[in-house]
Amino acid sequence: MSISDQDTDAAVAAGLAQCRKQIGGVVRPYIAQYAAKINLPCGKQKEFEQDIIEALLWCVVSHVDEPKRKRFSDIRKDWLHVGKEAAAAEKHLKRLRSALNNLPPQYRELLNAHVESAEIAAGLIAKQAGDIGGALKGKDKGGTPSMLSFRSLIIGLKKAFERATGSPAKVTWNEHRSRYEGLFVSLVEAVLPLALSCGDANRPMRIPSSEHARGKYVHQMTRRARPKRAMPET
Repeated sequence: MSISDQDTDAAVAAGLAQCRKQIGGVVRPYIAQYAAKINLPCGKQKEFEQDIIEALLWCVVSHVDEPKRKRFSDIRKDWLHVGKEAAAAEKHLKRLRSALNNLPPQYRELLNAHVESAEIAAGLIAKQAGDIGGALKGKDKGGTPSMLSFRSLIIGLKKAFERATGSPAKVTWNEHRSRYEGLFVSLVEAVLPLALSCGDANRPMRIPSSEHARGKYVHQMTRRARPKRAMPET
């Protein structure tokens, strides 16, 4: 890596850190309100707050980057490559942790916590890279993928919701009221105004035009993210 590349990476990292800090300051007064939308106890709000900040950060990054972004098919390939390498790293770290188990306990504990945290981090990177790569699938048709910033927000909020509640993010259709419902939809609707205010005022973020359309969009995304059930053996 050249000095110029290192300078660029350092500038990007500093910019992201500053953006994350600014978003954190804006989010903090609302975090109790967001937690209430998913019935989250006060003791679990710290990690939830960090996940909400990250969701908003990548929503903003997706929006700001849109005019100068390279082809989405190329970005998807890059994300999938990152996910593949992270999954490989996780597998190697599992093997390393297994090797550590052969050491006497007093030696094993010198490194075990470090290896375990690295393994967890690699797994999280692999999962996030796969999620973002999946969000870009089939969206490069010669133009801008529709509402990528909104999709990025949903992906981030889905992660926040599932880590906080331990339950999958689901959306249900209420036939009697003719609307999409659920705790996850409520969270998306609660956070969305803040996401819109964090974007570029001269180029508003594209979102579905009504609450019904947003609910349908979120419903389709959560259904698409679920793994298919294996067919029973006959």
